[in-house]
Amino acid sequence: MSTGLATCVRMPLTVEVHDTEPGTPAGEWEDVAESSLTVHTDDFHVVEICDVPSVRLPLGAEGAAAYRVRVHAHGRDLEYDGSAGDPEGERYLVQLWPAAHAPDLVVRLSAAARRGLDAAIAAARKPLPLVPRPPGRPMTAPRPTSAPVSGRGQRPTPVKAIADDRRIPPAR
Repeated sequence: MSTGLATCVRMPLTVEVHDTEPGTPAGEWEDVAESSLTVHTDDFHVVEICDVPSVRLPLGAEGAAAYRVRVHAHGRDLEYDGSAGDPEGERYLVQLWPAAHAPDLVVRLSAAARRGLDAAIAAARKPLPLVPRPPGRPMTAPRPTSAPVSGRGQRPTPVKAIADDRRIPPAR
């Protein structure tokens, strides 16, 4: 989940882990969406980008486990830059519970979020402009993004072992 802010402004985030699907979202939440998530470890964390220690979530998953995640948002239009510092401003609630995978679902969407989503969809549907080929340049197939590297004229560099300072011979 991304809030759209890259300014390290602190916003309230509540994370709840449930045994079953929580009830219908309260009316205070303007934007609510659900998605499926597969967790492959019981070491699952919420991480911030601004040097704040991560918070471990007690999911208790052993092996791969399917979860449903519901993200609630409020006040995203009120404090777009986080400068007002209103405690009732932008805030988030994330709920997780064990559930089979299901299609993504938009439960509720504010008018501003709908406008932004519609604009993003419209931009994605626009055809890309054609870039004209310079005159006289032949039509060619695209080059592969990766190709084998020839070792001719190059000697493998020995790797130094960190543990005991011995040299390891290069692989042949």
